[in-house]
Order: sequence, then structure tokens, then C-alpha cells
Amino acid sequence: MGKRLLTSQDLLKLRLVDAPEWSPDGRIVVAEETRPDAHSNGYLSRLIRIDVDDPDGPRPRVTPWTSPPAGARDRRPKFSPSGRFVAFLSNRSGTNQIWVMPVDGGEAQRLTDVPGLRSFAWAGNDETMVVEVVRDVSPVDGSDGRDDHRGTLGDGNLDALYKKHTAGIRTVTHLVYKMDAVGFVDDRYPHIFRLKLPAYGSDRLATQDDLVCLSGDERSDNRHPVVSPDGRFVAFLARRGEDFERKPFGRSLYIVPVDGGDIVPLVDDGGAVDQPTWSPDGKTIAFLYTSFDEDGRVGNVEVWTVPADGSSPARPLTNHFDRSMIDASIADLRAAGRDGKLQWSADGKTIYSLCSDWGTTYVSAVDAATGQVRHVTPAGLTVTGIAWTRDASRFVALGTDPSTPVDLWLGDVSQVPAGGTAVMRRLTEVNPWLADVDLGIPEEFTFRADPDGPEVQGWLLRPPGNSARSDTPAPLVVSVHGGPPFMYTAAFMFDFQVLRAQGFAVAYANPRYSEGYGRAFRDIDRKIMGTVDFDDVMALTDAALARGGLDAQRVGITGGSYGGFMTNWAIGHTERFRAAVSERSVTNWFSMFGTGDNAFARADGLGGYPWNAAETYLRISPIMYADKINTPLLLLHAERDFRCPIEQAEQLYMALKVLGRTVQLVRYPDENHDMSRSGKPWNRVDRMDRIVAWFRRYLVAAD
Repeated sequence: MGKRLLTSQDLLKLRLVDAPEWSPDGRIVVAEETRPDAHSNGYLSRLIRIDVDDPDGPRPRVTPWTSPPAGARDRRPKFSPSGRFVAFLSNRSGTNQIWVMPVDGGEAQRLTDVPGLRSFAWAGNDETMVVEVVRDVSPVDGSDGRDDHRGTLGDGNLDALYKKHTAGIRTVTHLVYKMDAVGFVDDRYPHIFRLKLPAYGSDRLATQDDLVCLSGDERSDNRHPVVSPDGRFVAFLARRGEDFERKPFGRSLYIVPVDGGDIVPLVDDGGAVDQPTWSPDGKTIAFLYTSFDEDGRVGNVEVWTVPADGSSPARPLTNHFDRSMIDASIADLRAAGRDGKLQWSADGKTIYSLCSDWGTTYVSAVDAATGQVRHVTPAGLTVTGIAWTRDASRFVALGTDPSTPVDLWLGDVSQVPAGGTAVMRRLTEVNPWLADVDLGIPEEFTFRADPDGPEVQGWLLRPPGNSARSDTPAPLVVSVHGGPPFMYTAAFMFDFQVLRAQGFAVAYANPRYSEGYGRAFRDIDRKIMGTVDFDDVMALTDAALARGGLDAQRVGITGGSYGGFMTNWAIGHTERFRAAVSERSVTNWFSMFGTGDNAFARADGLGGYPWNAAETYLRISPIMYADKINTPLLLLHAERDFRCPIEQAEQLYMALKVLGRTVQLVRYPDENHDMSRSGKPWNRVDRMDRIVAWFRRYLVAAD
């Protein structure tokens, strides 16, 4: 009996692993496993335990380690310094709090009752943590405009009704007052605190009164605390100063004693610092650094180091290596992000980093003295979410390939020969049911938009039974990724596999502006969006069709975010596509400036503010070419999208309706910009069904 094809509702069966963590002795890995819950239309997350060196058949024994109640999520596990406990975040009590359970057996116990708790790190012993907590830092005198303006009417009942029925009115006084997936900020920012934990078995909960602020009382944004090996200091990232809101992408590096004291800046030059990591001897901090040019261009993400005592300036290690030292891969089953994590070798001579290079995310070794970079994992396996043993001889990472959504992989770098790669071993198989599903393997190819242009990497996923010699050519859907500084890889793509199962071929690539091919390829002037990138998208279409077996008269295009912008742009500049689906898209850069949560910070790249560069803003806005659009367009947008607000879709929808064109707008309530990857499960199923139905209507059923 043959294998069945993937369906949209198979999304409800998928299990995903994340946040792996090693025990101090290197024997156990604990991770979170998440699955959709069809009944609650939410997600359930539990912790699983992998006994790495206790094989049970071809793979180690994997056992559930926590059993949260329905609707709860256990996440982000971390072993205590002694290895006796595992702490994790859980919403079992209704809000995210720290829970702890003994490694050798025992029930999970809640230890905190702290509103706004976001993350934690153990601080040298099993009794102390450094935590990140979001708190209100508005002035107590009401000078921010949020003071009570309501006069007293002299009638207690009316005064109470006045306050009750106007409680939802919001006063806005700050530049950054909303953030996608967060909501309205309301002067609430993360700060770093020291927290003394109650003993396991105690009936006491740690509360706000137990928090000791380490990041100061000023209005600022502080996050990502990392404790030094001796437990005496904490490094953290922050945006500080009166104008910190104007630099949403910039972050500085600070350290402060865990016992409290002066906050010392180590790197504070307007760039973006990320992933600070202490050397084994505690004398040096490695970090990722991104520079910003005055014209809005962005440098590669580089590995830097700085003495922890601030005795000399920070220095770059990989500035000569023309790749970004992060995972910039984009997928449809996890939130998009430019993720990276650094790790020092035990002897302090090597710093391990992720690296995006030619359609693969690698684990790479950086020589701490020379900055020389070499990849230590094989091509084709995209890795992220990495965790290392204490001696940095082995790592576990989330790995994805064309037939694997995500599983944990074990890598051993202790015996890597010069120029060789780590021995890789798959630890988990969280979706065994996929063995009975017919999944396609994409064909990789390269192309150029013009003979003198750069080589572009692309892939073609064919439907079942289709080949270059097929008598019945298949319809083609061209997909453009978001960002744009991300990259597609050959990893598992749920959307593409569902389209394939419905008889569509899918072509996708990394056009110019994408990560993974060097700065000159990625960091192109934003004022010419819709030119060289559009050329690459059209060249991708031609290159895919040239591979044979595809119908050049039945081609559609789709994409989300920047990919949505490019979809809107393409159908306003060519009649090549017979159908289009645009998600969470940009249609009008002029209005985006005032409505997107961080769009104002991208003004330099567009030549200035709209009133100084109106011609550029409008020239690269798809709404200005609405009268040229004749392609049937489906617009999908979330109503709580603060990154690309829904007014963007509304504008293009209204323009096309007025023009009498074929257009449909689908609004998803209570969802944000990342709805397609992390939204309510049934909304994600509905989205996929609508995409398939739209392309079937105009690429298959239409004459």
C-alpha cells in the first residue's frame, strides 16, 4: 500500500522540539516538546528527557519528564549548577512562573509569584537566580500624561461609573508604544533582578518583594542576563539613555555584580550586541555584533570579544569573513528570527557559533586568536537552537532536513580532523507518523537574472509523479520569503509539502537582499526595492520552468511580510502570474512609517522621513501600481499585526475593489504578524486551506 499525501490538518499532529539543555555531567538532555491541541485551539508543551549515552535501539531512550495539565506549557528548562534540579517556566498557575523539579525524581513545584517574569539564569548556586522581569517604569508624578484627568462630580456613584467605563482608554506619549506579539507597551520594560529562591519543598513563593534590581531604576530596556562562571557578575544587553526608543535595533553590553553595584558599559557604540558568552576563565566575553551605517545599511553579524574588566576595547574576530554568524534560516513551523548562540571551548582557544552560508546554517568554529572560521557540521542539515556540554566537546541542536520538521541531533567536535566535520547522530524522532507520508525532496539549482549578476540559489519541489519529462505539466507556485535578510534552505516546509500534495510545484529561492551570500548580496540600497530583487524572482520563475514538466501558463506567486510586498509588487509589474496570495504584507511605505511598530527606525534606508523622501516612499509602494494589477489576489492578514498593520492590506483591497478587480481580504482576529507559524492551530489550518483553494480556483479550475 502506497504512502498517503500530506494534508492541512496534519498540522495538528506535528510535534516540535525546542530549547535543549545538557545536564552538568553531560549524560542527560532535557528539551521542550510542543504540539497543537485541536480541542483548546492552543498548544501544549511538556519537557522530555533524553538519556544520551543509554541507547535503546537505534536512538537513545526518550521519556516524558513533565505532565502539565490541559492548556499548560512547560518551557525553557535549565539545570541547576549542582545538577540536582531542573527549573523551567510554566503557565500552570495562569502566568509564567519558575517551577523546579528534582532530577532524581519528585514532583514539579512552583517557586515564584512574580508578574512579568520572562526568563531566568542560575547564578552560581542552587539558591540564586538572575531573572528578567517586565515592570512599569512610568514616572510616579504622572508626567507622562497618564495621570488621572477625570474631575470629581461630587457624586460617588457617577465618579465610579466614569472610571469603570473609561478604563480602557489608552494615553500614548512614547515613540515606541506597541510591539508585535507583545501588544501595547504602556511604559513597561524588562529589567534584570537577583532573586533568592525558597527551598524546594517549602510552601513559600518568591514574590516581587524578593527581587533586587541590578539594572537600575531608569527607564530603559534590559534583557538577556548571563552569569559569569564564578557567579559573581552578570552581563546583560540594554538600550539606555533618554533616546533609547529611537534605536530599537541597537543594544549595548553591560556588566554588574550579582550582589549589586555599579553598572559598567563594555560596548556602547550604537551597534547591536547579542548573545554575550563568558569565557571559561571569566576574563573575556564573546558576543555577536552588528553595525549600522548612517545610510541605513546593516553589516554582517560578526563574532567579537571584549575583556570583562573593560581594560581594552572590544575587537572583531570575523570581520574578514563575509557571512553572518547566526541562523538566518526561515521556516514555516517556528517563529522567524536571526538566532545565534556562542560557546567557548574548554581551553578558550575556539568560539563556536552558528553561521548562515549558501542555504545552510552550520555550526562553525572561530579561532579566538585569528578569527579564522571553519564549518564543523555538514551541508544540507540546517541547525539552530544549539546547547553544549560544559567541556564543549559535544552539542545538541535542532536539525531540519527536507523530510524532518525538526528533531534533536547530537554532534561531537572532540575528534574533528582539520577541515572535517563533526560526527552527527540523530537523537529523536518526534514525528514517526511521517514515515507513512509521501514527502517530496526539493531539487537544488542556481540561476542568474543577467549574465553579469550574482548567482542565486533556488529549489524546486515537484508534485507526486511529476518530472522534467511529464506529459501533463504541473502548475507552479513561486514563493518569496520574508525579511528580507533571511534565507530559505532545503529544510522541511509544511506549506510547500501541502501544496505539493495538491498537485502544485513550488519554486523558491534567495533573491538579492537575502542572508547567506555575503554583504554585497544582502545589503543593497533599500531605495531600489522592486528592481534587482524582482529581477531575481522573475529569473527564478524562468529557471524553474526551464527544468521541464511545468505549465508556463499556470503560474502563481505567494509570500509573507517582505514576501507579501514582493507578491504585491510583482503583480503590479507583470501579467505573468495568474493568481497571487499575499500575507501580512506591505503595500504603502508612507503609511507604514506611522503604523508599523519599528518602521520609523528604517527611515534612513529609505532616504529619510516620508516628508523628506516622499517620492521614494511612494515609488516603492505597491499601492501606487494598483491600477496595473489584474491578477486575482488573496490578501491574508492578522488584525493584531503590529509589524505590518492590517491597514496595509485594507488599502490595497479597497483600491482593487474600486477598480473592479478580483480580490479577497481575509482577516484573522486576535493574531499577530507570526500567525502562520505560531497562531491558533485552526486558524493556521484555515489559512492553508484558503491558499490551496485560491490556487486551485485560478491555476487549475480556471480556463
